[in-house]
Amino acid sequence: MHESHKKYPHDCCRCGMCCLAVLCPAAMYFLGLRNKTAGPCPFLVWGKDGLSSCHLAAILEDPSLLGISTGCCILSRAVRQDGTEEDFASLPVETKRALAQAVRDGQVANINTYQ
Repeated sequence: MHESHKKYPHDCCRCGMCCLAVLCPAAMYFLGLRNKTAGPCPFLVWGKDGLSSCHLAAILEDPSLLGISTGCCILSRAVRQDGTEEDFASLPVETKRALAQAVRDGQVANINTYQ
């Protein structure tokens, strides 16, 4: 088991929400940025199937350094219409993908993450 599975217990579903919300350290390095920067990441791309991918993964010798597919890494809450909150990572796959699509389509104004 990859070490990060211990940190991120929910599987990555390639919804792209993490890259929509904030740039990873590798993207910040390649862009010459020093401070945590809000997304969307310019290296984030979408396949015809609607799943996310990363251009950086194609150019790095060891793309596992990016943490791709090592688990859902976003620290964010989803607030339901009734006001209840859930950890985004624990949501069903189709719900995460639908929410990411809504962000991509401009139907969601912002993404709030927490440490």
